[in-house]
Amino acid sequence: MEISGNNFECTKGDPECKKLKVRFTNERNEEIIEDGNFTKDGTVKCYIPRYPAPETLAVDVSFNG
Repeated sequence: MEISGNNFECTKGDPECKKLKVRFTNERNEEIIEDGNFTKDGTVKCYIPRYPAPETLAVDVSFNG
């Protein structure tokens, strides 16, 4: 999965974005958190978690863990 957008930037305390996390949240506020990778072209990549049912999940990106 790739997430694209504007102004993605690593934090000063983590210049290589090793603390990058991607959170998937369902309508019941249950969360699945995956590690993400930040590429040089400004794209965030992560694995899509296995999910037992078709449902729309909110996606949040955190650069500070």
